[in-house]
Amino acid sequence: MESLILTTAVLASGSYLVALYAHASAPIACVIGGLMVGDKWQEILAHKDVEEINHFWHTIEGIINSFLFTLIGLELFILDLNAHIIIGGIFAFVILHLARFLANYLAFSFFPSVRKNAYKGSLEILSWGGVRGGISLALILAVANVPQLKEYTNVLIGYTFIVVLLSGVVCGLGLPAVINAFYYNPNEPSEGFAGWYQRLMHKIMNRSDRLYVLNEDKSGNQTISLYEPTPEELEELPKFDDTKHETQATLNDPNRF
Repeated sequence: MESLILTTAVLASGSYLVALYAHASAPIACVIGGLMVGDKWQEILAHKDVEEINHFWHTIEGIINSFLFTLIGLELFILDLNAHIIIGGIFAFVILHLARFLANYLAFSFFPSVRKNAYKGSLEILSWGGVRGGISLALILAVANVPQLKEYTNVLIGYTFIVVLLSGVVCGLGLPAVINAFYYNPNEPSEGFAGWYQRLMHKIMNRSDRLYVLNEDKSGNQTISLYEPTPEELEELPKFDDTKHETQATLNDPNRF
């Protein structure tokens, strides 16, 4: 097991260094290497080995994220977050999300078969759900230390901080509302703030007979599964009752998530 973990560590650091020397994107190189190895290891390794490797990297992720956000907090003490930086960061947030929507729209346009077979609302959900976080902050801290960009350090870090903050608050908290425009959750909470929020979304957003179900993976991370029932299954699904909030759905074919 130790050799497998060391192999993944060498892959991450090695692909990063090779990409730097090749003047390519080092983070993208790490992602591609991880996808290629992970796909093959799922086939040749035992499930227990894969779980232990995932547990190791989840631990490393938590440690690195704690250091990263500590550095960001310290950096804020020397940043001048004036009105110009805040307004510029808001504009950058809007422009970035419009650019993401346009990029996704063009990608769907070039591959009409993909869009035809995609779930309803895929374009909107993908565009809204691209939350920026630790990677953006880490990359901008690395770029801001370049001597040629020293005079722009305050602007670069300030804009990035505002974009990440708005991305987490607006996009992260607003994602259920976007999903509710195309799907509804038959097992949604009915009590407390979560129940009130779901009922509010049902009243102000469009509803359809398509479902989304909130689950957790084996690592405890929340997942969102989209489900489009067939016409026959629609007749068997119970209708939503806004007064009882006790709707349960029978998913006849869970493999269609």
